[in-house]
Amino acid sequence: MGARWRAVAGTVLFGVAVAACGGPGAGTRGDGRPDPTVRAVDAPVLVPPAVNLLDRDVRVVAVVPFEGPSGADLARRLAGQFARAGMFQVLTPAQTEARLTRAGVGASWDPDPTSLRWIRERAGIDAVVVGRVTTFHVDDREKEGDTFTLTPTGRFRFERNEKGKLVYREQMVYRRVPLFCRADLGTVAATYRVLDTRRGDVAATLPYRVSTEMSSFCYREDVPEALKRQARNRLLRKLFTQLNNRFLTDVVPRQARRRLWLQVKLGGAPAELVRRNELAVLLASRGEWERAIDLWRDCLDARPDLPGIHYNMAVACRALGRVTRAEKHLKKALARDDRPLYRDALRSLRPAPGS
Repeated sequence: MGARWRAVAGTVLFGVAVAACGGPGAGTRGDGRPDPTVRAVDAPVLVPPAVNLLDRDVRVVAVVPFEGPSGADLARRLAGQFARAGMFQVLTPAQTEARLTRAGVGASWDPDPTSLRWIRERAGIDAVVVGRVTTFHVDDREKEGDTFTLTPTGRFRFERNEKGKLVYREQMVYRRVPLFCRADLGTVAATYRVLDTRRGDVAATLPYRVSTEMSSFCYREDVPEALKRQARNRLLRKLFTQLNNRFLTDVVPRQARRRLWLQVKLGGAPAELVRRNELAVLLASRGEWERAIDLWRDCLDARPDLPGIHYNMAVACRALGRVTRAEKHLKKALARDDRPLYRDALRSLRPAPGS
């Protein structure tokens, strides 16, 4: 079985991508020579956004109705867009209310640390998105123009048609007719707050403002109210979608492929742990990070003193956006082996401002 694992792990694919863990000197010794103990793999990773909910171990996100005009509509649309992103389990406002009711939490609650932790324990919600619509303005503009239409004159005369026959026809003339074109202009601003129920704090407060203009329709006579409402609703859907997209850009990680450096040679490790590490590297190259982490966790349970396993765990945690866990494992690796590979990886986790 061990020989088969070694053969399988040796099939790890190499690729070309930007170094994601280890910095400019990744895969080399301190003197710039290649490091024979590491292997490069081209693997899919999650790139954390400005607000890294993955680092906070958030899995279940609840959206509650926002305060302010049309706040409930904005929250419902946010829940749908959030769920389609596919990174978290998202509860709609209705689902959130039902779950909180079953957990014995009232419809209104204060976002203090005690209440937030209570929601986590009783309702299994990791984060709550609340908000307030601070600006809501929708207006319509009309622009007058002209169009021409064929109008009968009431006078008749004999004419020859296309077949050359003589026919008696009413004369028609083009007349100018006023035409009004309507455009709806809207501005919406809202402040989103992400509450972390695990830590009992506010993970982020994010204000956004969007404005847009949308051509609705042109008309000659009075417009039915139903048509005006349809035009207004189309504008609001567009505004709310734009507003929510800006929020999701800041909280939903994006997927990418990166070149990563994983340690395959473990000095002083038993053969069984070496085989497990090889298999974990193979799983990591396929993007199966959770399965790889399980194997590396088993290795650390048996030998917590292996710096190479701590380093590989750090690479995996960072690939899943768990920066804090990655930092802990890198510090444990450095405490046992002060290698340039580990130092560069730790430095790249939290780069200095302006770098």
